Amino acid sequence: MIFKKQNHKHLKAAILLLVFVLGIYGWSFTLDFTPDEKPIYGMTFSKPHAEHLGLDWKATFIAQLDELGIRHWRLSAYWNEIEPEDDVFNFDDLDWQINEVRKRGGTVTLAIGRRLPRWPECHVPEWVISLTEEQAQSKILEMLPEVINRYKHDPTIVRWQIENEPLLPFFGECPSPDQDFLEREIALVQELDDRPTMTTASGEFGNWTQSGKNTDLLGVSLYRVIWKPIIQEIVYPISPGMYKLRQWVVQQHGVGPIILSELQTEPWVPNGFTGTPLVDQYKTMNPNIFDQNIAYANASGFTEIWLWGGEWWYWLKTQHGKTELWEKGKALYQK
Repeated sequence: MIFKKQNHKHLKAAILLLVFVLGIYGWSFTLDFTPDEKPIYGMTFSKPHAEHLGLDWKATFIAQLDELGIRHWRLSAYWNEIEPEDDVFNFDDLDWQINEVRKRGGTVTLAIGRRLPRWPECHVPEWVISLTEEQAQSKILEMLPEVINRYKHDPTIVRWQIENEPLLPFFGECPSPDQDFLEREIALVQELDDRPTMTTASGEFGNWTQSGKNTDLLGVSLYRVIWKPIIQEIVYPISPGMYKLRQWVVQQHGVGPIILSELQTEPWVPNGFTGTPLVDQYKTMNPNIFDQNIAYANASGFTEIWLWGGEWWYWLKTQHGKTELWEKGKALYQK
């Protein structure tokens, strides 16, 4: 009898806890944390992604600078591009990008390391492939000072982003996450320059506290509509209020300011852009979803938001004559 009563008490407590959690979850959908002032809107640009789409990457970048008026950028020092041979560095293309931003009075957050924005996530020179992981890490620690020392006196660079979602274990062609090595990278960059450092985490699946504990700020991604085999389109059932609540919780554990480093404004496609019909691409990104995602990001309380997809907008405009997303971007950045 006592055993049954205890089971009954535990069941009752579990039900009450579930009701409470569901109540908080439902309540979070009523919250709106849109800042009083317009957020800072930026953009991530990827030269190799523009080339993958068959675009002139310089024309793609200039169009976003001048036609859309984007002034805040996240650029990447892709390892396979800046060190194509061991100890042989070539910064020409990255110099060009930074110079174009500087001409227009813009700012750059420079992503450095092995795992940087865009597939396959880890952008590794061919000469590194035959190395052991220990040897590769040693080479990364030799490469980072080359990048920092080249740009440390350039005021256009306002932050260093060290790696991209480095603790995410299930996405990208990369070695297993290594928290100890990430901390070594962060410490090295902070020793070389006093500008703010950041890293990033998945907004939906990442450990924000673990990722952001050693940097000055943390960037997180925000995806709402994705595609999976069999299930097809999936809309994440997460409210803007839950993102804001999570920001508040992790900041109580020593994590610095949190920005939105990757807001979905391009499709999530299973076979790449060139292998997926436009009608299917528009299922996970179209002008209506664009507006919804911007409103959602604002309601989550982020005061700095970097969009993800400018190359795709330009590809639609120049290769397919579809300008809706390009015009949406122009209205966002110029209002």
